[in-house]
Amino acid sequence: MSIDSSITADTEQPAIEEPPEKQTYSHHGLDVYSYDGVDYAVADTDDQADEAASQAAMSSLWAFRARFIARHSPVDLNDEHVKAIEEMQCKMCESCGPIIQAIVGKNLDALIDDAIESDGRGSLLGSYDHGEHDGEDIHPSWKDKIVYRI
Repeated sequence: MSIDSSITADTEQPAIEEPPEKQTYSHHGLDVYSYDGVDYAVADTDDQADEAASQAAMSSLWAFRARFIARHSPVDLNDEHVKAIEEMQCKMCESCGPIIQAIVGKNLDALIDDAIESDGRGSLLGSYDHGEHDGEDIHPSWKDKIVYRI
């Protein structure tokens, strides 16, 4: 009688992966989860990620480059106007968002669409690395999800 020596009591068992823990806050409308000491905002669909990126863009209008804002104004703005926008942004920071909305007026949606198209959703939603990640690359339960490290 022979004994199979390849099976021992010391055989390593696969590690059990802990599930991500849902947090009580959201990030521009996306659910936030903590996993392995890191917080992630998770989108179920492209539409949901697009909407979150639009919300993030709206809340960060004050930080957009003044030339980018001027290009979306319905009236021609020159270098002097651009400089004035920059000065306003420096002095008012987040509180100048409504003024920027007034400057671009009916072109606000185009400005937001252009910002998302040129820089990507990750630049607006991934505050840690400015990236957009395939959820399954981070955790198997996030298959077909879009994930942003925050």
